[in-house]
Amino acid sequence: MALLRQRLSQIEMYPTMAMVQESCFSRVDKWLEANGAETFLNVVLGASAKARKLRGEEYRSPLDMLFCTLYPNREQECYNCYVSNGKKLDKLVSKTQLSTYDDVVLFALMHMQDQKGNISWKDLIRYVKRQCEL
Repeated sequence: MALLRQRLSQIEMYPTMAMVQESCFSRVDKWLEANGAETFLNVVLGASAKARKLRGEEYRSPLDMLFCTLYPNREQECYNCYVSNGKKLDKLVSKTQLSTYDDVVLFALMHMQDQKGNISWKDLIRYVKRQCEL
């Protein structure tokens, strides 16, 4: 958790811009846009998304896939939102919990970028879970 706090303290808070992702993770959206990382995210997570799709697990975005892998207890809510236009995550959890999720997903993305995409999905998830004490 200390490494997570240290990394997040290094991030500038960018002014609000038109968000590419429009997810409920505002810090992640801002970081992706400010760093031009949208394409990077899609490429790096593409192979894992393809593998999960082959197993019948489809996600609308790489962020959804990353979040659900880090927090499998939230996966059904993600699918419910897809299928029945159910409540989005930001309507299901407290602002504090949403902020924590935002920070952890951002930490994972930053680590992927640090590794220049040369990290396996399994190693990424293991690293983030260990560092963020999930």
